[in-house]
Amino acid sequence: MINDELKILEVPNIKGRDKIERDEVVKILFEQRKNIEETFKENECIKMDLTNGEIIGLKSTAEFGKLKIGDLPALDYIIRNDYKYNKSTIINLGNVDMLFKELS
Repeated sequence: MINDELKILEVPNIKGRDKIERDEVVKILFEQRKNIEETFKENECIKMDLTNGEIIGLKSTAEFGKLKIGDLPALDYIIRNDYKYNKSTIINLGNVDMLFKELS
């Protein structure tokens, strides 16, 4: 089973939103880049939760038998089964290293 804990970075200016434009997401990511890289040091898979105003991430250590469960499936499982997040509006951002490589 997945026992990893979510890492959370609060981003108050997105809280309670149902929609956000792509250029605004990019702006927020660049403004928060230092905080994101410091919070998610292990190249976690991250998502932006507009409902709660957070960036949430997870680095999976879970296994199913001998099969390692990846970061994204583990994060999706936790979100889907957590009362706080299961009805949230969430944007998938990918792994931290790849995200900023793509944006730079």
